[in-house]
Amino acid sequence: MPQSSSNQSIEDSESQSALNLRKEVRNLLHAGHDEESVLSTLIKNHGDTVVYSPPIDFQTIWVFGGPFVVAGGILTAAAVLWFGRPSRLDLIKAEAQQSRFFYTSSEAKAILRLLRR
Repeated sequence: MPQSSSNQSIEDSESQSALNLRKEVRNLLHAGHDEESVLSTLIKNHGDTVVYSPPIDFQTIWVFGGPFVVAGGILTAAAVLWFGRPSRLDLIKAEAQQSRFFYTSSEAKAILRLLRR
């Protein structure tokens, strides 16, 4: 059964697209086309979106899987940015090495505790 743009069957919907599809189906049936011919004509003219279960191909996989790919990429980028940044202790150690001062690990931790106050 063909569907309209509101994801209802064209029989149940009162949208303009459903009215147009019903008119097209009626004209095709009056012209002598059988059910399979009408369905193939609708798919040819309007695409796979007129059927409830479209065939699985690259386009439908991208439409349904694309948002998950994009969300996974965003989460991966966020994790790399969040967990890949240096800690404050590492920054203190790097600063100490650049300025030719050397803090021991316990001194760097003490500095970090003072900075947190």
